[in-house]
Amino acid sequence: MGIETIGGQHFCPTEYDLIDEFLKKKIGRRPLPNEFIKEIPFLYEYPPELLPIWKFKYARNYEAYYFTHKGRKPPNGEFLGGKKFDGEWKTEGPDEACFGENQILGYKRKLYFYRSEKRTGWVIKEYRYNPKRVPAHYLQNRFFHDFLLNYVVLRIKFNPHQREKFTAEELFSISMEDAKDLDVFQDFEG
Repeated sequence: MGIETIGGQHFCPTEYDLIDEFLKKKIGRRPLPNEFIKEIPFLYEYPPELLPIWKFKYARNYEAYYFTHKGRKPPNGEFLGGKKFDGEWKTEGPDEACFGENQILGYKRKLYFYRSEKRTGWVIKEYRYNPKRVPAHYLQNRFFHDFLLNYVVLRIKFNPHQREKFTAEELFSISMEDAKDLDVFQDFEG
């Protein structure tokens, strides 16, 4: 397992680790192997450059892991004090099954952040738990079923090699004037 970080090693969990050691336990409200992965509700509502990726101490540069809920979102801009940002996360390709222990543990999909119809270099690998692994009587609870389908663990990474060329005006998803006093994660501990 790539979960432990000893002597300066990076946090490099496998798909199995992310789904079975973290997501399954988080959904089941059981203790996690460590507290490396933090939660950001509705992460997709924030432009990636405002996320506290630099506070994630255990991964490589420009990479972090988070739990998030991707269900019903608040009105656009609510988390940013009513300020809007330019850009959106788009998925490319179908969900892929993640296997382990001779069964489908969960599913993953890749999302890319686009601004002005161009890829920015921000990539998310999103992992969700396979609901068929949960006893049927739990799924009868509509709240739990909704939570299970919409709660994910993800890895977000900036990959400059996947970025397209931008003009100076296109570089930021929120105007510098709007972002000047905006630190939505000032109290966040990574």
